[in-house]
Amino acid sequence: MSGPKGLDDLFQLGLHPRVRQYRATPPELGMRRTPHAVSAAGRVDRGSDLATARGKTQAAITRMIRDARIQRGKALLVRSAQGAGKSTAVALALQQHRLNARILVGTRTLAQEQAATYHHYRLIEGRNPHNCQRYEVVESLGARGHPIERLACVADGEPLCPFFQSCAYYRQFAQPGTWIAAAEQLYNPRFVRGGEFVVVDDAELPRAMVEEHHVDLETLTHSAEQLRGKSRGLHHRTSGRG
Repeated sequence: MSGPKGLDDLFQLGLHPRVRQYRATPPELGMRRTPHAVSAAGRVDRGSDLATARGKTQAAITRMIRDARIQRGKALLVRSAQGAGKSTAVALALQQHRLNARILVGTRTLAQEQAATYHHYRLIEGRNPHNCQRYEVVESLGARGHPIERLACVADGEPLCPFFQSCAYYRQFAQPGTWIAAAEQLYNPRFVRGGEFVVVDDAELPRAMVEEHHVDLETLTHSAEQLRGKSRGLHHRTSGRG
């Protein structure tokens, strides 16, 4: 047998041992697990009853809304099960402390339901065939990702739409008090403006935050040709200056 026989011989020759990882699998891992009785009772967290949960939820929300004017920049995360009374607590506290809030919920249907239940809420809706007399234009612009207001409605204070002065969509933003709408209105400056408090009530924020567009091959090809044309024009102008 040749070569080093131990670690001392290996190190004297200036060599290093090879390190190999070994993971031992316990034999119990492959055994079937079956429930069995034990002498000591396990710990069971029964939580709190519904009345207690509602009381704590209402107290936390009321305190936050009551102190909203002196706690600017702060947020309250309320994590509780359905039925704990979050929406009701918000409505009662806003009415009691006379705050103009902006409330966002998951869908327009939910916004309509709460506006019908809490009469101090004012429903705000996005553009639709009922509040926009040129909705086909608005829909087309939105589908292509263009800024709707600046291209179809009003720009720099000058109306672009012939129906702007009587527009039901813009008229709803003149309502006083607390407004409620679907989550997408969070990114509408007209909705947020004037609010003293923002409530996100189980709103579908990922749906509102992520914008998705589908582009067909024809449009993509046309856009690429336009970009190439602009690139060539820029190259010619740059070369001419030299």
